[in-house]
Amino acid sequence: MLPGSLIGVCIGMYFLTQIDPQPLGRALGIFVVIYALYTMLFAGHTHQVPSRWMPVVAVVTSFAAGLIGALFGGAAGPLYVIYLNAARLTKDAFRVTITTIMLFQGLVRVGGYAVFGLYDANALMLLAMAMALPLMLAGSWFGVRLIRGIDQTLFNRTVGVVLLVSGAALIFK
Repeated sequence: MLPGSLIGVCIGMYFLTQIDPQPLGRALGIFVVIYALYTMLFAGHTHQVPSRWMPVVAVVTSFAAGLIGALFGGAAGPLYVIYLNAARLTKDAFRVTITTIMLFQGLVRVGGYAVFGLYDANALMLLAMAMALPLMLAGSWFGVRLIRGIDQTLFNRTVGVVLLVSGAALIFK
């Protein structure tokens, strides 16, 4: 997934200065809301993607998520969630995988934004030291403790709720 994401981020960086992201963001938001409703309604009862298609799904999803993440400065998470749900990961494997992918993509995006002059050195230091790192560590610590008491079906529904809120935010942004 990382190579597809990297290619998507690089192409997204190019298009960042070329297109109006607002209509694309609304369309993504509608898609995410529909998928979130599907996830919440059918948590644990969805059809599995045939294993022979999973590599193709991984490449397409990671590329699209990288592209969207670069264009919107985020919003890639729902696409990764769709893939990880299709892969039928346990909640622990899901959490570790999405954290790793989002960290990688975030670092690449920050570097790309810096190259395009969207950050200066002071903003990068503030982002890395004062905001992102401490909040990431606190969120990880809290998430590990919270996830222990949640069964897989409730976890899937909770992810659906988070997707629903994310999709609505994209629609009304």
